[in-house]
Amino acid sequence: MRDTFVDSASKSLAALLWANAVDDLLEGPRGGDRTLEEAYADARALWAYVDGDPARLPDTAEGVRRELSVGGGDWMDVVPARTVLEARPIVLAWLELLERSNAASLETLWARVCAADPTADDGGRRAGLGRFAHCLVMEACGEGIGWHDDHDRHGLEIPRDLEHVDLDFGRA
Repeated sequence: MRDTFVDSASKSLAALLWANAVDDLLEGPRGGDRTLEEAYADARALWAYVDGDPARLPDTAEGVRRELSVGGGDWMDVVPARTVLEARPIVLAWLELLERSNAASLETLWARVCAADPTADDGGRRAGLGRFAHCLVMEACGEGIGWHDDHDRHGLEIPRDLEHVDLDFGRA
């Protein structure tokens, strides 16, 4: 059960951070302060991070952003596996905080959620737990997506410690 939660949460966090990094190539927190050369340096670092073929490297940051983005798809489908592995220790530390904040193990927390909303476990399949993990990570990151969008309130305290997490993806 713990592995299912951590795997899903890690992929969700990684996809969010990857989407932010790709979007930040031309705009975002540093967008207004960067030169085009700095934006392209970040683009080259992201390209190398995913082992992109240097011969195919687009000649602008915007071109790299297009190549590394989802093009109308789902970020969960394009996040590099390496990013998921790098997000895992962050998620494990956050999960410990979640358990401490609620004075209960993940198993007990999941039982509470299922008791509050019988549709939570998705018929006993792991999909419900994976969706729960995804929603909690999005809440912890302050993304406005949450479990309560589709399910009854569970009353758990969700630590917001993931709001300022970042990975450098090879960028300086």
